[in-house]
Amino acid sequence: PLILTGVLLLTFSQITTATSRDPVSVQSALHEHIVASSSATTTVNLYLPLIYDPLPFDVELLDAWTSDSSGDDLLGFHPDENMRYWASGINHKTDPVTFTLQWTQNDLCSSGESDIRQIYSETISMEPGDWEHFFPSKSPDCSGVFSPIVKLTDNGINQTHLTEFAVNEYSMVFVSNEQGFDKCGLPDVWKMSNWWQNSPYEVFNLYLGGVNFGCKSNPLDAVWVRNVAEQGWSFIQTWVGPQAPCYREDLPDYPRIPWDKDEAYQEGQQEAQAAVDASYELGFFTDRIIYYDIESYGQDLSSCHKAVVSFLSGWSKRLHELGFKSGAYGASCTSFMSEWTKVDPSLDDVWIANWYTNYYDPNASVWNAYCLSNSLWDDHQRLRQYAGGHSETWGDVSITIDSNVLDGEITGLDVSQKAEGIGGRGERDKGIGDRGTVLHIYGVPINNLGLFDIDRGWVLSEGKVLINDNGGEHWQDITPTGAYIISAAFSGRDTGWLVGRRPGSGELAVYRTQDGGSTWGLSFLPLNLEEIASIEKAHIDPLDEDTAWVSLKTLSGSSFSLGRLFYTSDAGNTWHERTIPLGEAVEFQDELHGWVAGGPSKDKLYSTRDGGRTWQLEESDAHFPAHADTTSFSSQITPAGSSLPFAASQFVLPKGVVMLDFVDTIHGWAAVQTGACQGDKGRPGSQLICEQHWRLLATDDGGRTWREIKIH
Repeated sequence: PLILTGVLLLTFSQITTATSRDPVSVQSALHEHIVASSSATTTVNLYLPLIYDPLPFDVELLDAWTSDSSGDDLLGFHPDENMRYWASGINHKTDPVTFTLQWTQNDLCSSGESDIRQIYSETISMEPGDWEHFFPSKSPDCSGVFSPIVKLTDNGINQTHLTEFAVNEYSMVFVSNEQGFDKCGLPDVWKMSNWWQNSPYEVFNLYLGGVNFGCKSNPLDAVWVRNVAEQGWSFIQTWVGPQAPCYREDLPDYPRIPWDKDEAYQEGQQEAQAAVDASYELGFFTDRIIYYDIESYGQDLSSCHKAVVSFLSGWSKRLHELGFKSGAYGASCTSFMSEWTKVDPSLDDVWIANWYTNYYDPNASVWNAYCLSNSLWDDHQRLRQYAGGHSETWGDVSITIDSNVLDGEITGLDVSQKAEGIGGRGERDKGIGDRGTVLHIYGVPINNLGLFDIDRGWVLSEGKVLINDNGGEHWQDITPTGAYIISAAFSGRDTGWLVGRRPGSGELAVYRTQDGGSTWGLSFLPLNLEEIASIEKAHIDPLDEDTAWVSLKTLSGSSFSLGRLFYTSDAGNTWHERTIPLGEAVEFQDELHGWVAGGPSKDKLYSTRDGGRTWQLEESDAHFPAHADTTSFSSQITPAGSSLPFAASQFVLPKGVVMLDFVDTIHGWAAVQTGACQGDKGRPGSQLICEQHWRLLATDDGGRTWREIKIH
């Protein structure tokens, strides 16, 4: 080792640093200064084992932000509105320190160019310890995203911090005839841009907040909203507050609407005010429509209906008093939306949760929802969530979403100063299919898959179960006659369980085979037709030839994960309902011990020690993302079937993978979906031509390479 003493002479006043304290940047600056200052005839590059430690600033700049004129943090402003610019940090000295603060900001208002101009500069003195400083100003008099940078200069050393805020002119309500999606959490701005260019969707649901809002990742702010609005997106605004008084009675502390009608009415007004305030903070300053999320509560109780109706009456009344439109989201059957006709003043629009597919459908319609007459909210007043949580890949970006078709009112931002129109702003010709999106599907859509051994497996596709017995050359349809299958699980080539819908009766049936699908036993889950209509997905977890659990995910917004659980120990002759905290797949090790993972933010893990009668929340830092939200494998992902038994660092998922299964360390299958659209979304009436490709891939080398298996 080389020991250097008195060789490196550094003049810190010539070094500019950033408060991000990037060790690589600091090391580069030091290296450049050393080389420039050296008077030796020979230059030697020394690669020292740097032990990084922050530079010893007398005074530090730690944060910067903006607020309204009262000091409340804010990122969304009107043009030419009173505001404040803030900075904070620490004075490490024991005496007051004098330094200079300077703000510069991009200027979008001068000839449409983003010039940088100074907006503030002052020499100030701060006492020892934490400090804050602000200066009052006016927001820019044009709209856009602004990026002020504060610079602190002390003894020749510069520190900088960048922040952002948005300035918006108007928000507006208009009828949309297009399709949109909602999800728990926010996609990155670049993902939204990619989907604007490549997907058939034009509208995104904004969860404004509320006491029951379950998506805590990626906090929503006015800058994100403005950035994606400039891309072209419009918004469904949704508030997730207290639920029906009879909702989830197994959770006694759950926030609910009061049973008393007068109290419910007052709480509805309070929730409306809170939702409007949250919308304002996101930069929606004028017209808007906000939908209240009433999740499925299932109990057909008159007193419960009356409390919900009274609550929504208060909600609608307060929104109308403030000059805004009112809407509500719910499951058409089990949120009892037909009762909402009694809301006074009437809801302007409804958002109906009624699912019938697991894919994007260009021909989806807001009509013919279960339990809700087409004569209600029939004047371009409907949105419909027609597909629950599923993964779609457009332009090589995979997102887990719910799909929605629109023939009703939503909210948009006027960003005309930044772009020429946003997807055809204003009230367009009304009617589903206004754009005329054409979708070409290549390959066979896959709902689930599994392997028996290294070259034999099965897939579930569009209600059919197909068995492959010789590496992909031949497929056999073993679907029970007349059934539409929504879930399948096999413990071997001969032994399998299916969950499906019976044609005609609409019952939810469980099928069981012990001879590879030649014959099927049949039983029924104890559900009525309205309950069956609220089922989105089913998962079956067989323990042996007689014992199995069926978990059902029920209709809900993406801020919730609701479900029901049924158990049999006699091969399906009888089914007993148990409890479940999430509407996700269960996995049992024996008749007593099992677990369920996921939830709205994919961060919950529950275990049971009594066969699903009770559940305990486990402390865990794990995250359980949907399979298709990433193109590289993480050891935290739970694939279809079982966890992968090999090193994650050697494994790369194909683009657009939606599910996968392995039988050993090297042999596995993956279902892949990709897609893209061509057309001008910014031009009303223009046609989109979209392609969607489905493939079944297999690997024989642990995921290093993949080959396609054709499904005939």
